[in-house]
Amino acid sequence: MGGTQSVEFGVALEQASYFPGETINGYVQVRVLADNIKVPELCVSFTGTAFTQVYHKRSKESSAKLLKQNEVFLNIVAKVGSIDQGRLVRGAQLQCPFAFTIPNYVVASMPEIVDGRARAEIKYQVSIYSTKPGKVFGSNTTCVHSVAVDILASPPLLMPPSRIEDFVEVRRCYCFPVGTIRLAATSSVSAYQSGSEMIVSYDVDNQCNHDISYINISIDRHITFSARGKRHTWNKTILTTKMPGVDRGDSFGSNTSQASPMVDGKASVDVQRDSHSVSLQVPELAYYTTMFNTIGVSYFLTVYAKNKNEYVRDLVASIPVKFYRLGPAAIGKKVRDLKSTDDDSHDDVMIATVVGIEYEPNPKNIVNAIESPIVKATLVR
Repeated sequence: MGGTQSVEFGVALEQASYFPGETINGYVQVRVLADNIKVPELCVSFTGTAFTQVYHKRSKESSAKLLKQNEVFLNIVAKVGSIDQGRLVRGAQLQCPFAFTIPNYVVASMPEIVDGRARAEIKYQVSIYSTKPGKVFGSNTTCVHSVAVDILASPPLLMPPSRIEDFVEVRRCYCFPVGTIRLAATSSVSAYQSGSEMIVSYDVDNQCNHDISYINISIDRHITFSARGKRHTWNKTILTTKMPGVDRGDSFGSNTSQASPMVDGKASVDVQRDSHSVSLQVPELAYYTTMFNTIGVSYFLTVYAKNKNEYVRDLVASIPVKFYRLGPAAIGKKVRDLKSTDDDSHDDVMIATVVGIEYEPNPKNIVNAIESPIVKATLVR
């Protein structure tokens, strides 16, 4: 709980994780520890914040500079007001119920991304703010307590599997065509969860006099975020597997030619074969697909065909896929309350866990039932 030596404030929530469109129900808990105190006016807010930090150098000779951007893209505020002085007696435990409806368009929470000194994070909090006595409500406010809330992503619409193709025409001496190579790939579905199975199918039509050394299949992650106009990117291969190559004149899959041309003066056998399929187990992911104006996390299923001849371009079929989670974030012990973009001071708040109501709701304890919250700011898209 937050507060002073004479009063403590807390937030009790029904659950730790919510989907867009759901309602966050909870209580502001006020515990009075002394007599003759005056509790300032209170308000409760539900906020969404995107924080980014980029390490930027203008040139090799110049010194590096940390650029930070802290963007509050959602701010729903509900006023509690003043609590009647007669109820503020030592030992009193008071409750102020509140309810926030989460907009349908919000993005999911994202644990802190750390790549060197570059950082990015999307977080949500329910916070209690107090106003100093004698001051206008809404000004001179102080955050006395915060609780992290985990917002999950709604399951994306399952689109038909994408089929991506790549094609290269092989030439001798850069002039005379001697054949073609075609690569096509498709995934079983367009969106996955951690731990699910991904079926990858690929076709190869190698109608030239060069061999393909191997086929590499990988899941690649691309993270990009910006602060004050400067961008940071971080690319990583999450999973990879290597498959056998394809000999010259060989082909398999639905789009291979029925009439194979001559290869090295010999006619290849005209046999239609099914596509090759590979099963991949999606690992536990730290970050999921996110599209925000300053933060983006995207994934691609990449099928790569390596040619033995260094003068022939390698083929790549890259399919965009989405990953989402339906449970709590898998990593992170703390979330940071980054109040300022001008210094490195951080206030730790509680990670998104179920914050149990410390005492059962009692009609005698209910004070200042909060009216419908007012949306002060909406998502910046």
